Amino acid sequence: MVCLTLVMMSTTAGAQQTIRWQGVVKPSEVNVYSDPSTHVAIATTLRQGDVVDVLEINEAWCQITSLGQSEPLGYVLRMNLDRTGVASSHVTHNELLASKSSETKTRANLPAVQNSDVLTNNDILSLSKMGLSSKIVVAKINSSKCNFDTSAATLQVLKGAGLDDSVILAMVESSTLNNRSEGTPRVAPAAPINSPAEPGMYVATNDGFTKILGQILEFERSGSVLISNLTYHIKTEKQNMQLLGAHAQCVTGSNPEFYFIPAKQESDAGVNAGDLILIRLEQKKERRQIEVGAQGIGRASKGISLTHQVQLVRSEVKPSVYKVTPAAGLNKGEYALYLSRGEGMAAYIYAFAVQ
Repeated sequence: MVCLTLVMMSTTAGAQQTIRWQGVVKPSEVNVYSDPSTHVAIATTLRQGDVVDVLEINEAWCQITSLGQSEPLGYVLRMNLDRTGVASSHVTHNELLASKSSETKTRANLPAVQNSDVLTNNDILSLSKMGLSSKIVVAKINSSKCNFDTSAATLQVLKGAGLDDSVILAMVESSTLNNRSEGTPRVAPAAPINSPAEPGMYVATNDGFTKILGQILEFERSGSVLISNLTYHIKTEKQNMQLLGAHAQCVTGSNPEFYFIPAKQESDAGVNAGDLILIRLEQKKERRQIEVGAQGIGRASKGISLTHQVQLVRSEVKPSVYKVTPAAGLNKGEYALYLSRGEGMAAYIYAFAVQ
């Protein structure tokens, strides 16, 4: 009987020594993982206000167990726990329960927190783990109520977890905005729009913008005149505007993004992105051309044929700064943005190739 009692006392003391401190769950919901990694199975889930015993800790993770229990639940990110007090090797279970009771009373005196649709650090880590792009995560932050921990130590953990700098910046900015009086509506910061400053046509690149030099269409050529006459105009006679060279100097991908700023003379004439037409050029051995007219029996047309036009999406991102993109990805080939510049000004063409 004496021996049994000694064993039980020794076991209890050993269990008490493993408790480092107690923690209270800060976010609305926290995942507990079987190992210290977000890439393993989720063992269970904790809710805001849950109190746990912390058994082992390192820079980023805590091994936890339910209050007063010895069997580990798993691992949680350290930033998701508020430390409530240090538990020495002689802390008893009754003392831990008393600490929890005191913490519960303290939290009861605090104003109620609305947890629905409130983003936390854990939510951002989960979104990143899903493979969502940093742009999507930042947009979610800017459109949501947020409650982030952005202390220096936590920022180091977030960076170590692989979060993009743009996401971490959005979290910090959100935390700054949330340091305000209760009830003041949160206004998401407007994302700065990066665009060229000087008039012209530009294509966006990884390094910024490349200007496309336009040229005036002056050379016009009639095709199939002899055959049209011999067939009494059954064969259509076509008029083509031609560009020298088989390929454009500017080369882009299949989803180019253009920015257009009208020159003062064009702007005074009312020219805007609505005057731009995206066309696919017909390739010849040493030239590229556009059909601008046709005449024959049963057909007469003037202007760029709809069969050669490609649908555009146009928007004004700043006053007199226009963003222009194809409505769908472009196939490999030679293209041009055709600009009608108004009365008294020759049309411009901005040629480019898609590889």
